[in-house]
Amino acid sequence: MILRRVIEHVKAQNWFAVFLDFVIVVAGVFVGLQVQEWNQGRLERQQARVFVERLTRDFETIVERSEVALDKWQDVVESSEGLIGDFGDLRARGALPRPYEEFRTDMNGVIGGRIPAPPAPTFVEMLSAGEVSLLQDAALRDALLAYHAQAHFSLEAYRVLIARTQASNSLLITFMDPKFPDRAVDVYSGPLTSTSYDADVPGLAADPAVKGAIRNLGVAGDNHRSLAFAQLQKAREALAALKAQP
Repeated sequence: MILRRVIEHVKAQNWFAVFLDFVIVVAGVFVGLQVQEWNQGRLERQQARVFVERLTRDFETIVERSEVALDKWQDVVESSEGLIGDFGDLRARGALPRPYEEFRTDMNGVIGGRIPAPPAPTFVEMLSAGEVSLLQDAALRDALLAYHAQAHFSLEAYRVLIARTQASNSLLITFMDPKFPDRAVDVYSGPLTSTSYDADVPGLAADPAVKGAIRNLGVAGDNHRSLAFAQLQKAREALAALKAQP
């Protein structure tokens, strides 16, 4: 319709009308583009809010799991310290220097560990889809990226440390009688140790390699504790940045 009018005005040499038609067309295109841009921006803001909500739920879980992991590795370090002292007295006197239940608690504490919390699933999805730029807050993006990098580093370091302590853990397990739980439990919830053990004190005392194994687990536990602390800090920073979003 506009084109037909323009042709008619050109034939009539009504240049003012031609100019007016041109302005109308340009204005229409401009308004259309602006509406399209506004609508796209609105959709992106809505999507960003959805991502923030999902990321917040992810990081609330990650913080909880990281706190449990930090507690477990703290338990490994403290248990190893107590046990090293026990074995000096045990080999010298042939008896435990403290009640068996305390010794048994530390033997359970020094065995096992916690896998680091994973990267945030929602952030992994955003990276794969190239949608991280939807988050307009640069500080938030930096916090999420920092946690993501720390989570990957913690997992790789965890694998290295577990490989280094596998023989020590296996040695101690040979002197422990496991008592398995009645049902499966979430390793990140409930008590720190889901499987409890009774300890063969005479067997442990007779093996000269036991003290070194406990020391090895304690040193590795201290490294795990540092990694868990760093990861927890990054997770808390990311969660704080998420909760600060309008």
